[in-house]
Amino acid sequence: MGSGLQLFSKLTLAITFCLVSCVLLFAGFQLPPGSAQLLLIACGLLVAMGTWGPAGAMVANLTRPSTHATALAMLTLANNLLGAAPAPYLTGVLADRIGLLGALQWIPLMSLGAAAVFFIARTRYLRDLRLAESRNG
Repeated sequence: MGSGLQLFSKLTLAITFCLVSCVLLFAGFQLPPGSAQLLLIACGLLVAMGTWGPAGAMVANLTRPSTHATALAMLTLANNLLGAAPAPYLTGVLADRIGLLGALQWIPLMSLGAAAVFFIARTRYLRDLRLAESRNG
């Protein structure tokens, strides 16, 4: 399963990905339309996807090998139900109230929420890992 330090650093990496993506996306949406804006937005989205690895690793480390596929499928379902499905609708609702650019400028703040969740996980993860290891024998 890996040492506690390696697992702890995976969470730190996920938090860092969230914060860096927030900065890149926020900066990108402040720029006028053009190549620099597109580059920053693309980099922000690329970095945001870096959280998928640590999240999957945590799920895999906390579940029995026989249930990895189911657990990772549930993670994918949760990612889509909490993010991919409602995000366009909520962005549209916000855009109707404050305009599209204003709504897009609020999107990077979701990364701060994700960083907070990873930070909370960081405070509990090693304890949960020890519990999972004791259950698995």
